[in-house]
Amino acid sequence: SSHFPLHLSRCGRPSRFGDMACCVSRHRDAEPEEKPRAPAAPAPGFVDRQLTFFKELRALWNMPQESIDAYFKANEVMGQEKITCKEDEEKVNDWYNVLNHFCALGNVEKMYIAPVIDARAGNEVNQRLFEEKMSRMLHAGVGKSVLDLGCGKGRIANEVATYSG
Repeated sequence: SSHFPLHLSRCGRPSRFGDMACCVSRHRDAEPEEKPRAPAAPAPGFVDRQLTFFKELRALWNMPQESIDAYFKANEVMGQEKITCKEDEEKVNDWYNVLNHFCALGNVEKMYIAPVIDARAGNEVNQRLFEEKMSRMLHAGVGKSVLDLGCGKGRIANEVATYSG
C-alpha cells in the first residue's frame, strides 16, 4: 500500500476564513501551488433561466387581484377526490393560472415530488430516476406505445419516451 503524506498549502481558493485558504491535501510528490482560479462561467441556460425568472415575477406582480383571490378560493376544490361540476373545473383553472407562474419562478417543470431513489440527489434527478424506473416497470420499449393520461405539458411523457425509444 502506498502512503501519501499530508501537505498543508496555500491554494488560493476563497473561503469564509479569508481570501486565501489553507488546504490539506494528499500528494505523491510535492506539487507547485495552484494558481487562483478564474470565476466560473455561468452554467448553460443561466441567462435564459434568469430572464424566465424575472418574466414570471413581473407576471405575478402585474396579475389582477381577482386572479390572486381566485387562486386562494380554488384551494377548497384542490383537496377533493374528484371534480364534479363546471364551477369546480373553473377553480382548478384559476389555481393553475397562478401556480404555473410560481413553478416557473423556481424552474419546476414537473409538478410532483419524486420518491427518493438517490438520497444525495435533488428532486429533479430523482424525478428522472423515477421515470426511468417507471418505464422499466411498464415494459416500455422500442415498438411499444405508452398513453399518458395525465395533465401538464407532457414533460413526463417526453422523459419516458427517451427511455422507451
